[in-house]
Amino acid sequence: MVKVDLITGFLGAGKTTFIHKYISWLRTRGLKVLVIENEFGNATIDTKLLQDDDCDINDLTGCCMCCSGKAKFETMLLNSAHDGYDRVLVEPSGIYDVDEFFSSLFKEDLRDHCEIGSIVTIVDADMQHDLSDETRYMVFSQLSAAGIILLSKSQLTSPEKVEETRHLICEIMESYVPGSAAEKEILAVDWDTFTEEDFAHIAGSGYAFGDHKVKGKGLASHEDTYKAIPDVMLCRDKDHLNEILDQLLDTEEYGRIFRLKGHIKDLSGQWYEVNAARNGRTIRPVEIKRGMYVIIGEHIDGDKIKQLFIPKPPRKK
Repeated sequence: MVKVDLITGFLGAGKTTFIHKYISWLRTRGLKVLVIENEFGNATIDTKLLQDDDCDINDLTGCCMCCSGKAKFETMLLNSAHDGYDRVLVEPSGIYDVDEFFSSLFKEDLRDHCEIGSIVTIVDADMQHDLSDETRYMVFSQLSAAGIILLSKSQLTSPEKVEETRHLICEIMESYVPGSAAEKEILAVDWDTFTEEDFAHIAGSGYAFGDHKVKGKGLASHEDTYKAIPDVMLCRDKDHLNEILDQLLDTEEYGRIFRLKGHIKDLSGQWYEVNAARNGRTIRPVEIKRGMYVIIGEHIDGDKIKQLFIPKPPRKK
């Protein structure tokens, strides 16, 4: 019987960073680990970030495992049990209906081979307050199912802001289901200080089963939320790239952008790995042959965004 953990959380919360650390701990215990990575669009950006870990990775791209990719996801779970994995870590895309996770795991053919270990919900300690109704509901869905809630980057955030985020988490949950936040454990510590006992506690934190849908409510549509843009655009240099990110993240002229991640090339041929959100960004030079970046947000104007970049010159015949 393979245990399946769901590592969920809002866009850019830090799911992949946590999975890095969690895999290392699981491997020290001699466990055979599989990661099922679900990325929207035909992109495998987070998968590339996990490739250095000593585990196997299955990509579920170009679809969502709660709808169009659900059957493929369930087949991956069955195969993981047959292939002798001890633990499967599932990282869904930022928009994910947790009730569909339960729907899959409680199917008769799956429950004979797989069982839910823990549902871990990651929340940025500097969480935004001005969330749209659709985003608030999505966050509620993920919080409600969690066995434990981990605040990321709490060591980089003021104690006052961490406390504000705690209150926001409780306020979101209580606004949909009164009393639902009462027994939720929210852990706000530097992840680099996690001990053996901390990881064991997270691994055994379990989950909260129930109907996390609220009558009349639903998650934002995937088509409206995600844009996957292949490598057809360039930036002049790193300064130009920063200017583009300023435009995308500091205004809503191009849509309500939550995150941009992936690889972008400049005119000199230098590639940059980008991971940017409203509360911070990293840009570092890398060596790759082909890149893709994904822009994540609501009501995105893809054509207008392309105008910020430099078109890729046509290939010489």
